[in-house]
Amino acid sequence: MATLKDYRDERLRKLEELKKQQQQQQQQQAGPQNSAQNQSQTQNQQTQPQTQTSSRQVPWIRLSSADPLAARDSLVLAALDSAVHSLTGRLGPDISTWQYGRIHHALLYHILSPAVNDATRAKLDVGPLPRGGYGVTVNATGNGENQTAGASFRIIVDTGDWDRTVGSNTPGQSGDPDSPHYRDLFAMWANNRYFPAYFSRARVEAVTEQRLELTPGR
Repeated sequence: MATLKDYRDERLRKLEELKKQQQQQQQQQAGPQNSAQNQSQTQNQQTQPQTQTSSRQVPWIRLSSADPLAARDSLVLAALDSAVHSLTGRLGPDISTWQYGRIHHALLYHILSPAVNDATRAKLDVGPLPRGGYGVTVNATGNGENQTAGASFRIIVDTGDWDRTVGSNTPGQSGDPDSPHYRDLFAMWANNRYFPAYFSRARVEAVTEQRLELTPGR
């Protein structure tokens, strides 16, 4: 299996080859007129004011090269190499362990998190778990590393058989951090799974876990 070092060495070798090809093409295109042009330019520089010019360059890559395809390829390879270098620093040298979800994730911060101690914060916050997609994909999950946009609740209703309705919600149905249902839907939501949302009284009562009755005072 190729290592990260092998990958980077191959990319660098390709870049060097493209660099040499560009230099050779420029020399061939210049031809025998190069020295005469240089002499004429020297004479003009002696009689005209000096002006500074600049062109966009990425190390040695000249974007205005006479061979735009070679310039494009070298630019792409340089960008790829830079991306691999950056990801290596964040995800480690073993490419086989790289996963998008190690960067793009969902961590739900409670509004009171900044005001409490670490132990309480651990009970209030939920996550992180990896998430797929980004801001413009199906199941949009935002463009940041931590998902702060996108659907937190979905429901799919079968109007022909209401008991076949399914839904997703996060992080749970209860707002009590001590409840087992405070965060029990989070993993299901993060993995794009659905739970049954029964409608008929018989099906609802069949899966009822707890009943809370509120009686007005007399």
